[in-house]
Amino acid sequence: MLFSAVDDRSGAVYEEYRCVYGEEPEAALRFLFNAMPPKPEEDMLLQGIPEAIYMDNGPVARARVFENVIASLGIRIMTNMPAGMDGKRVTSRSKGKVERPLRTVKEVHETLYHFHQPKDEAEANLWLRRYLIRYNAQPHRFVPLGLALFLADRLVLPAGRKAEIRNLAAVLESLDFRVFADVAKQRNLIDAISHDVSSN
Repeated sequence: MLFSAVDDRSGAVYEEYRCVYGEEPEAALRFLFNAMPPKPEEDMLLQGIPEAIYMDNGPVARARVFENVIASLGIRIMTNMPAGMDGKRVTSRSKGKVERPLRTVKEVHETLYHFHQPKDEAEANLWLRRYLIRYNAQPHRFVPLGLALFLADRLVLPAGRKAEIRNLAAVLESLDFRVFADVAKQRNLIDAISHDVSSN
C-alpha cells in the first residue's frame, strides 16, 4: 500500500510503501512518524509536526489508538463529511490533493518497475524517495501572476512592499512560467501576497 502526505500550502509530498493488509492505524502512525522528522536529504521538504491532518473518514481516522496518539501530539484531525451525512448528496471520500500525487507516482514512477522491479520494500522506498525529491522540486501551488498584480494594486500596502510585489511579478511574467524552475522566487511572491492579505 502506498501511504501519502501532502502539505496543503506548498504541495510538497512525502510517500512510502508499506506492506500491510488494508488500512491499519499502526501502519498509518509509523508512516506519519517517518514523515515528520527531518530527512537526511535537504530536498525532502515535508517535515515537522503539522497543526492539522485532513483525511478521509476511513477506519484509520476512527481508530481510538490513532486518535489518542495524534491528540497527544497536539494535531487536529479533520475528516470530510461521511457519505450521505447531510441527507442531500453522496459525498466523496477524497478531495484530490492527495490523489494527484498518488496518480503521478503510479503513472510516472511505478511504470519503470516493468523494466526493473525493486527487490524489497526498502529498495522500493529508496527509489520512491529519489523520485519525490525531483517531484517536490516542481512548482505545485502558485498564485497566477494576474491575480498577484491585481492584489498588489488593490491592497493597502506600504509603498516599498507594493513595489517589491510588482517587481517580482514582472520578473516572473517575463519568464516562460511553464518551464520556470526557480520555485524560491515563486514562493516568495506567494508568501508576500498571503502575508499582506492576512495582515490587512
